[in-house]
Amino acid sequence: MRRTPPAACSRPARPRVSPSAPRLLPLLAPLVVGGLLLGGCGGGDGGSGGTGDASDTPTASAADQDCRDQWRALGDRLPDGDDEHPSSLPGRTTSIAASVDYYATTAKASDCERTLAAEKTQLTSLAAFVTTLRPYDLAYQLDRVGERAAAYARPSGKAGRGAPTAAQVEAALRTMERRAEQAAADQDPAWQQATVVDLSEKKSRAKALKDLAFLSRESRAWRQGHAAELVVRRALTAAG
Repeated sequence: MRRTPPAACSRPARPRVSPSAPRLLPLLAPLVVGGLLLGGCGGGDGGSGGTGDASDTPTASAADQDCRDQWRALGDRLPDGDDEHPSSLPGRTTSIAASVDYYATTAKASDCERTLAAEKTQLTSLAAFVTTLRPYDLAYQLDRVGERAAAYARPSGKAGRGAPTAAQVEAALRTMERRAEQAAADQDPAWQQATVVDLSEKKSRAKALKDLAFLSRESRAWRQGHAAELVVRRALTAAG
């Protein structure tokens, strides 16, 4: 009985070649050998018959994870992403939020301190810049004073002397509400500039603010709305 020598995989049957075509043998041999080398035993990855290990994705080190946790904590301090007031520069806030989300899942400890510090500086600069824009945002100012002003009652006695009446305050609120949208439209070039200004450049920030102030003064809607705002604020000051 003929014994079959052990092997890692069964030997393929030797190709049968017609005696009438002996010249094909040199061509067929490399093809057969190449097929064996590429296919391995049973196909698959590396001749193991499998499809590779999906768990090869590297996991973050403890230091990397700590860095990413710091980015997530920074994300919790971001301005409200749903704030659509022009002076809030929502486009800029969205861009920063996207950057924070990226680093919260990919940051490396080796570069953590530098990138995190740079982003914190950017946020601080943005908050300071936004504060300088607020006085020109009529819709924002209306939201700030609206609730208190709606409940305003003119104080009696000396405190109410010269203070606006409730009817005057109510009319002023209506003016602010009516003119806010047009004022923002008149200011739009300045709002767009403020969205892209280099916050690290003091001169750039100053120019953006100067342009916003100029367009505001040129806007009839803003002037009317701002005058109404002053009436409301005078009333609230008198009310205490």
